[in-house]
Amino acid sequence: MIEPRKLIAGDSVSWNRTLSGYLPSDGWTLSYRLVSLNNSYEISSSGNGNEHRVALTGTDTENWVEGEYSLVAWVSKGDDRHTISQARVRVMPNPASANYDPRSFNEKVLAELEKLLQGKASKDRQTVTVDGQTIGRYTWPELMQAEKFYRGRVNRHRRRQREKRTGRTSNRVLVRIR
Repeated sequence: MIEPRKLIAGDSVSWNRTLSGYLPSDGWTLSYRLVSLNNSYEISSSGNGNEHRVALTGTDTENWVEGEYSLVAWVSKGDDRHTISQARVRVMPNPASANYDPRSFNEKVLAELEKLLQGKASKDRQTVTVDGQTIGRYTWPELMQAEKFYRGRVNRHRRRQREKRTGRTSNRVLVRIR
C-alpha cells in the first residue's frame, strides 16, 4: 500500500512500503515527517521482511491538528540519507474529541452570517472569526450577498455528498423525443 492521502485524527492507520534498493534487511530505515505551517509529526517504521511497516495507533494520532500537510518520506542507513517521496495529505478532525464540529468551514460561516442577519448577534459579536477568518462590520447588502454566496457553496457541497451517496444526480432532466 502507498501512504494514505487522508487521515482522521484519533484513528489507527498502517501501511507497508517496499523500496527495492533500500531494504530493511540491508539496514535501511524508512522515516516520515508530516509537516504543516504550524505542526510537525514524526512517523517511524519497522522492518517487516523486505518491507517497511508503519503502524500508528489511535493514541499516536489523537492530538493531530486538522489541516493540509506534506508527508515527506526518507530512508537512512548510518550517515546515508535519501528522500524518497513527498505528498499532500489531509488530516481530518478527531470525531471523538470534545470540541469536534462536523460542519465545514462554509457551513460555519453561513451559520454566523445567519445570526448576524437575524439580529441575534449582540453588539460585541458584530465581528465574528471562523477558523481564522473574520467577518465583521459589513453593510446589510454586503451581508446578504455573503449569505447568498455561502449558502450556494453549502448547497453545492450537500448536493455532491448526496450524489456520491446515492449515485444519482439531481440536475438531470430526462427527455424523450418521439
